Amino acid sequence: MKKIIVALGVAAVALGFSSCNSEGSSAAGNGSQSDSLAILNGDVQGASYLKMWNQLPDTLKAKLSKDKFIEGFKTVMSRDLKEDQSYMMGLNTAMQLVGNIAQMQEAGVKFDKDIYVSHFVEAFKKDSVDQAALMADNEQLRIYMNEVNEMIMKKQMADRQAAMEARKAEAEPEIKAGKEYVEAQKKADPSIQTTKSGVSYKVVKEGTGAKPGSTDNVKVNYTGKHIDGTEFDSSEGKPAEFAVNRVVPGFAEVLKMMAPGAKYVAYIPYDKAYGLDGTQNIKPGETLVFEIELVSVTPSAK
Repeated sequence: MKKIIVALGVAAVALGFSSCNSEGSSAAGNGSQSDSLAILNGDVQGASYLKMWNQLPDTLKAKLSKDKFIEGFKTVMSRDLKEDQSYMMGLNTAMQLVGNIAQMQEAGVKFDKDIYVSHFVEAFKKDSVDQAALMADNEQLRIYMNEVNEMIMKKQMADRQAAMEARKAEAEPEIKAGKEYVEAQKKADPSIQTTKSGVSYKVVKEGTGAKPGSTDNVKVNYTGKHIDGTEFDSSEGKPAEFAVNRVVPGFAEVLKMMAPGAKYVAYIPYDKAYGLDGTQNIKPGETLVFEIELVSVTPSAK
């Protein structure tokens, strides 16, 4: 993430200067012209970084501080950019390496930065490289890093699992409401069937002809509703055309049971719809109801 921020920042700088220079005004001028150049670049690039900052995941932003960001920004900007090139090179090197160190420490790897820095400095200050010693050290480091990478992968998997469980706990009311709704519909209408995957459906009308496969294209009239009956999507009165494998799994599963002319009502649980992420119009964990009419099937090219 840090590398992305830096890369985008460089792009913002380039855009800032090119946009100012494109007006034909001289950046070498004095007074209001040079002040305007600095003001505009500061305003545009500061706002661009704010936009990127606001788009960071909340879990990452919780660990960050705008004040610390500004402190680092000012530290670099206070240096003489022409005279301090070596300093800038060291700073850039450290920025690239510190992310790796932080990742190791977050995974529970014991890593002493002070010892690391002292050995880095000692090795860097030597007049030449002992290739044999370097090869031996690299081989030992490779063994250690295999263990470290395994710890990092376990930590990342644990973090993803924890995040998924947290999202599921947050979505539990919607999941429960969806299950209760479908069970109530099935109790009221015994003709509603449920597949092994958990998708329920009601046959309103059967069709005739070949049923679509996963890669076939279909024309479909459909209406998507929340369990409270409000509509969130539809084909707007004319058939929508798409490949079967381009829709959510539950919708695709029902389509593959239908022949042209068929009309079904599908009750799709969250894990066969938009999962724990949801969309702009669909809450995490929502069960969805689709009224589907299969108009036609176009087999995919073999």
